[in-house]
Amino acid sequence: MKILAKLLILILVVAWPSLGCGVKTHPWPEMETLPGAVVDLTHELDEGGRVWLNWLTPSENVSGRPLKTLDHFEVWGADYDMNEFCPGCPSKTVKLADVFLEAPPPGLELAKGPYRWETKVRPNRVY
Repeated sequence: MKILAKLLILILVVAWPSLGCGVKTHPWPEMETLPGAVVDLTHELDEGGRVWLNWLTPSENVSGRPLKTLDHFEVWGADYDMNEFCPGCPSKTVKLADVFLEAPPPGLELAKGPYRWETKVRPNRVY
C-alpha cells in the first residue's frame, strides 16, 4: 500500500505541472494583431488656425487578416516650442489625443467612420 501511495504521489507531482491553464497554443504576437493603417487620412486648415484630421477605419490588421475589434485611435505628433526645435534633429512625438470609436451599425463589427479630430494651431509652435 505504501508503494502504491508513493507511486500516486509521484504521478501527481510529475503530471500536475503539465495540466497548465488550458491554453494549448501560443498567443498571437502583438505585431500580428495590430490594426492596419487608417484609410483616407486627410487634413484641413482654416484661416482661424484650426486643423482637422479626417480618416476611415482600417478593415484589416497589419497581417492582412480582417480586423474584428478596435477600441480607439491614438493621435500622435510632434509639438515643439519654436526655441526647442532643431532642424535635422530626430523629432520627438507625443500622444496628442485618443479618439474613441462610435458604435457600429447593426450587422457590422466596426463603425467605418469618418472620424475627425481637431485642434488649434498655436503661435510660436512647430508641428
